[in-house]
Amino acid sequence: MLQGWIIFLTQREKDDLDIATRMYFYELLNHLLSHLDRNRELSKEALSTREIDALGLALIELLHPLAIYWKESAQIQHWYILLPHLSPDEHDELETVIGFLGSCQSGNQIHCISASYLKKNLEIGNPYLWSEVLPSEAYYLAPGFEPLPLLKDKEQQQVFSKAVERLEIGLKKAEEFWVLAQQTEGNMKPFLLHQTTEMALRSILFAWEKLDKKTHEIRVLLRFASKYNSKFQEVFSGEDELILNLIDKCYTNTRYKEDFKVEQKYRLKLEHKVKQILSYSTDELERLKGLALAKGNYN
Repeated sequence: MLQGWIIFLTQREKDDLDIATRMYFYELLNHLLSHLDRNRELSKEALSTREIDALGLALIELLHPLAIYWKESAQIQHWYILLPHLSPDEHDELETVIGFLGSCQSGNQIHCISASYLKKNLEIGNPYLWSEVLPSEAYYLAPGFEPLPLLKDKEQQQVFSKAVERLEIGLKKAEEFWVLAQQTEGNMKPFLLHQTTEMALRSILFAWEKLDKKTHEIRVLLRFASKYNSKFQEVFSGEDELILNLIDKCYTNTRYKEDFKVEQKYRLKLEHKVKQILSYSTDELERLKGLALAKGNYN
């Protein structure tokens, strides 16, 4: 019921959604912390442990997951929520809302994974699952849910090597668009910068999870890519939201609206942001190469 309630909230306006989910989440956290205060000697526990318990229990209460895996990396608490029977649209909607829930406590990233998606990708070899989810600690397992299996190093090395090949192909195309953008002036330059960004981000998604997201919206692609590298989420933070809105308009407006112009000062900012995304994408390539190399030292 609670899961359905959260999905229903995604139909509301963004501002209302933000307020409604945060209010509900704070109420739930307060209730759970009060319950823990009554039943545990929390004064003897570290604050971080208290916060982790509260958030973990809140996620169990809200979503009734099959399992929750948890790990800490670079002072970020990563939560991997395995959920039953979600369509792709429901998954996207839930992850959007759960992102709001997690953001009420700093230092948390929450990732929703449907059980059917997990099963399929365990079979085909998903680099993201092997590198991020499976090394994590099982925080919660529902009755009857078996812990996730592990691959041998040789099998993992093959998974990461194939991911490197996928990303190299995609980034080569993104670089080609970037070179064309540097050689072009006029309205087509912003369009080529958009294509550079789209190709780089789509390549990241395809390399890590073989995910072919059917969208031209940079905002959406950045949200997905930030799951693998949180730096993508920071590229258009604060006042740079204007530049993000601009690059999303470039795909259609530069081709179909003759009066659409991008001022020179915004072109320079846009070019800088695209270059930043290319740099982070290259970092992901090196990261995958490192994982493949590390798993290659098997007998």
